[in-house]
Order: sequence, then structure tokens, then C-alpha cells
Amino acid sequence: MYDCPTCKVPLHGHEEVCPACGTKQYVRSGYRQAKLPPQPGVNPVPFVIFAAIIAFIGLVAFQGSWMGQVLTHGAPPEDPLSKMAPIEARTRIENGVTEGLKAAGATGTFKYTANGEPALKNSPGSVELNIDTALKDPNQRHTIFDPVKDYLAPARITSMTINSKVGRETRTWTYSPTSLPSTDTSGGSLDAGTGGDTTQPQQ
Repeated sequence: MYDCPTCKVPLHGHEEVCPACGTKQYVRSGYRQAKLPPQPGVNPVPFVIFAAIIAFIGLVAFQGSWMGQVLTHGAPPEDPLSKMAPIEARTRIENGVTEGLKAAGATGTFKYTANGEPALKNSPGSVELNIDTALKDPNQRHTIFDPVKDYLAPARITSMTINSKVGRETRTWTYSPTSLPSTDTSGGSLDAGTGGDTTQPQQ
């Protein structure tokens, strides 16, 4: 404390004027700093908005990843053909073709070859399948052979060739697995999994 120099009234040091006589006083340094306005704080709003944007972008990117797809939609269904044994796939091809030929009023014979040499149905390696039949209408091949094309790859059949007598002509169609290129017997290039059609006069 100190006294007012004019009226000698005791003062504490924070008075700007003497409460007794009104004389202007000198405020002590400690009180002067206490009266300074507080420093402005940091505004957290921009940081919160920025963090929210980053989190949203990360969430969208995660949902588009394979892990996000698995968590959202579950694991994709497994292809049942991927684990099918070759002999089972060959049996399904024969059964499907036989049923289709029977519905069309025709019969057929199945011959397996490997690199041009005769082979057995249960041969462990890749084989070619030749089917001899006689169709009344060549368009019947679509309902007979198209349904079994998906079994060619698991059956390890590199080509399925159909020789069909149609009237006085013999027509040949070649099917290959969708994972392999397909060609017809005349050498023309075809889309994978389709049949080439060549016509030969009956001998």
C-alpha cells in the first residue's frame, strides 16, 4: 500500500484515481498487467470441419475397397465350377448333350482325343471331345450344346467339335472354353465360347 500524495489517504495500488480527493494515481505494474484483455483463443471450428471432411473421404474410399465390399455385402459367392473335377464336368457335358439330342429326336456318340490320339473320358490331362450326330435342323445345336459350354473349362476340354448330318450335308461346329480362343474348322476366328459352322457335302 501507499498514500495518496495529495490527501495522504492509503491506497492499494490499483486505483486510477484517489477515492478521497480524485487525484489521478499511478497504477502499479502488477495491477496494470492484470487488467490487460485476455489473449484470443484458437477457433476449433475449422479444424473440426477439416477432420469431418477427411473422415468422410476415408469412409467413401474404404467402402469402395475390396474389404469394404466384403463388410458391406459379404464375401462374393464362390463359383461352384471352380472346384469341379474334370471327370464330373465331362459327365455333365455328356448327360446334358444326350438329353438335348433326345429332346430333338436324335442320338450321338462321344469320342475323346488328346493331341489327335484316342483318349479315355477319365484321362487326367486336357482332351478334345468329338460328337457325331444327325440333327434335322442345324439351329437345334443352340439348345443342345450352348447350355454345356460352361463345363468345358473345368472338364479340361480344349475343344468340343460337333459333326452333324443335316440332309445331304455334314455340318461341323466347334466350341471352346471361354478362357481359350475358338476357331472353326475352316480357320476363321470366332469369339470365345461360340461354335464355328462349316458345311461339307455328304460323301
